[in-house]
Amino acid sequence: MREPLYTTAGTKGRNAARLPRRTALNAAGVVVLLLGLICATLVCWGGRNPSAPQANDSQAYNSESGWTDDTLSPEDTKGSSQALELNLGKLGALVVNGWRQLEELPPSELLAATIVTASLLIASTCFLAAYRLRDP
Repeated sequence: MREPLYTTAGTKGRNAARLPRRTALNAAGVVVLLLGLICATLVCWGGRNPSAPQANDSQAYNSESGWTDDTLSPEDTKGSSQALELNLGKLGALVVNGWRQLEELPPSELLAATIVTASLLIASTCFLAAYRLRDP
């Protein structure tokens, strides 16, 4: 009689060897995620200057036309939003608005967003690798 090509002891041994690697990858993902969030929080808080006065000059004097109100930029008008959505679709409009908001961020908050994004990518890679080592 012919012997089987594999035994149950062999597959159990391989699965048992994968468990520590899966656990280590999951733990590494959690650690990277937490360290990224902590570092981003510290960078964001460190970049703020509470002693600087907050200037809220929404109304400014324009020498040509008198007083102007700068609370609404031309990109934020309803017509501009509709034209943007018509040309690029809803997803395109969301991406353009997101880029505009990113451009307005101070450097410390932009660095914090970069740190969070990088830690999310690295952690998700660790979690995906651990998932691929699951039992078949």
